[in-house]
Amino acid sequence: MYKSYQDSMTIVREYGKPDALVTMTCSPTWEEIMEKIPNGQTAQDRPDIVARVWQLKLGAELEDLEEGVLGRVRARIYVVEFQKRGLPHAHILVILAEEDKPRTRQIIDKIVSAELPDKEKNPQLYETVTACMIHGPCGGCISQRGLYERREVHKGFPKDPIGGDKRECRWVPSVQTKTSSGRGGFD
Repeated sequence: MYKSYQDSMTIVREYGKPDALVTMTCSPTWEEIMEKIPNGQTAQDRPDIVARVWQLKLGAELEDLEEGVLGRVRARIYVVEFQKRGLPHAHILVILAEEDKPRTRQIIDKIVSAELPDKEKNPQLYETVTACMIHGPCGGCISQRGLYERREVHKGFPKDPIGGDKRECRWVPSVQTKTSSGRGGFD
């Protein structure tokens, strides 16, 4: 592991700091996994199927990056780790070509988005996003549920709506909420 760290630092010294962090998490309910698992078994029973589907999907994600979905890639570093239930999860650092680095608010806003899909126009995507991408109160910590319901969760979430992105020092983006409720559309 130390050698991998040293290799990563060498890449950063050569190509510069990463411009993007992409994460990818395996889902045991992916159609490609579900259709290959025999009746009466689950994804946990068939790690061979999960691993094969994961490898194919990770390869496709890396290929998308290489084809320039975020811009021309000068270098990338990734690591795969396994979550508590044994499912793989990847962190991918991407270093873009100098001309493709996101430097303006408009470019960053095209890349970074945290909006719910329209439930009426795309119900399947809406269902997937709300089932897989929304975190509950403190990881399901019941003792803090009251804090969540009273909107007292730490770090200032949920955020109040603002009229657009604003940048603080060192290009740290702040969160924009596009609803009048102030809860990101999760009422």
